[in-house]
Amino acid sequence: MKQASKSQKRVEFLEVLAKALSSEEVFEHIDYESMTHHQCKKFFKERLKEYLTQYALEDLELEEDKANELVESSLDFSEENNIMFMGTKNDPFLIVDMHGVKIAIELKKGKRGIDLKDGIAQSMIYSTYYDFVLFLFMDVSEEKRIVNAQGGVNEKSLVSELWKQWNIKFMIK
Repeated sequence: MKQASKSQKRVEFLEVLAKALSSEEVFEHIDYESMTHHQCKKFFKERLKEYLTQYALEDLELEEDKANELVESSLDFSEENNIMFMGTKNDPFLIVDMHGVKIAIELKKGKRGIDLKDGIAQSMIYSTYYDFVLFLFMDVSEEKRIVNAQGGVNEKSLVSELWKQWNIKFMIK
């Protein structure tokens, strides 16, 4: 498996997307625990559009109409992005294709380990097809068991390896 290079420009762009998805400001405005998966997707779609438009205006210094055009042409929310693996369809939440880099974004919410493992496995599948994967897992367990365990040695090691070996940026809220 050939990995895309992690140039400074690409990593900075991934950070723009990661901030749009996982900043504290986002989670002050969304009650993701009570929202359906579809409602969460809708919220994050609008959030990404806003962030990327702002990025195109400020960082790329594009005119407003050009910025909107770039964002619309760079985001693919269609459900036609299926990747077949072992006879199953795997469909990322969103594809960002900008600066010659294709990024799959995966959103999962859950309260059990199986939910987390499902998202990691899907992200690994996507990483064989896309340059990078951003995976946001939203822990909806009452005790925040998964969030609270992320500081463990094994957890930190796996998250590091996901980035190094698979180009998967893992975020958890």
